[in-house]
Amino acid sequence: MDLVGTAPSPEICATCGGDGAVFRVQDGRAVAEPCPHTRECASCGGTGRVFATDQRGYSVLRGCACGADPRRLALLSGLRLPLKFVGRTLETVDFTGDLEAQVPHLTPDVDVNKTVGSVTAHLELEPAPLVEGQFAHLAFTLTDAKTGRPVTDLQPYLGAFGHALILSEDMRDYVHAHPFEDIDVAKTFGGPMVTFEGYMPKAGRYRAWSQFQRNGEVITIPFTINVLTLDEAYRNPGASAAGLR
Repeated sequence: MDLVGTAPSPEICATCGGDGAVFRVQDGRAVAEPCPHTRECASCGGTGRVFATDQRGYSVLRGCACGADPRRLALLSGLRLPLKFVGRTLETVDFTGDLEAQVPHLTPDVDVNKTVGSVTAHLELEPAPLVEGQFAHLAFTLTDAKTGRPVTDLQPYLGAFGHALILSEDMRDYVHAHPFEDIDVAKTFGGPMVTFEGYMPKAGRYRAWSQFQRNGEVITIPFTINVLTLDEAYRNPGASAAGLR
């Protein structure tokens, strides 16, 4: 499959405004269903993902401009969550409030330490703050939840000492990352330092789920982080690495 630096930009649909889905009213609730134009998108064929190359020549998947995303649509449909409308409103017989204002949003974590199972994770962001259009490093220091001693017995899980899924708040951009450290998982145990790298395509809030295996148990540690625009980063040159906001 050929990789392209920039996918063709389909014409923005007048029906869904590029969201890739439309809403109908069912039992007084807003229910999402696919917009017909996404199925015929010339760029992604309705999959919602296009291949591209990042700044270092690596292949990555990006959200298509048409807005199609079957997984996102399934989530919206199952949870009865409305999309963020642009210049459009949805009215129901039994609801007169602002649906867009009630869409839940992620809140960046304040505490950079979390304990899940037998592991306490301390997270540092590099660079701090994170900025759109740059590579971000999520640097974990893992300690035992009971003793506080460094964890040095991570086991390989799916061929690596860790996996991270980083998903944007609008669920259109995501990164699946492996540890940045070059370690032969077949010859040693992992820890206590594990670093994930991911390209942040745009500003906003992201949810990161990081997984590690210890004593046969897979531990998932979630953090919510914030990525600034270039202007925001210039206005806040003294932003600290002590928090994720």
